Amino acid sequence: MLPHYNSRSTVVLVINEGKGHLELVGHKSEQREQDEEEVRNLEVQRYSARLSPGDIVIIPAGHPVAINASSNLNFLGFGLNAENNQRNFLAGITYIIG
Repeated sequence: MLPHYNSRSTVVLVINEGKGHLELVGHKSEQREQDEEEVRNLEVQRYSARLSPGDIVIIPAGHPVAINASSNLNFLGFGLNAENNQRNFLAGITYIIG
């Protein structure tokens, strides 16, 4: 799967067979009070995981993700809160069929 993120939908993947590699970009947030004002610091972090049968992956909305199959990767995926969702690709060429 090309690097992309979903604007509204949280995606759940269940790996059925094969192996692969997942990379996801997320952030850690820290909130503290400074001079009576709330300051929010965001730190971007990359997460990666090897995928194998039986794994379940949850991809939150707005988090860029890429999946690379290393051997016949087969998975079932579905989106939650998918109404008016847009898949935004970050690299590569997108073909629209239909």
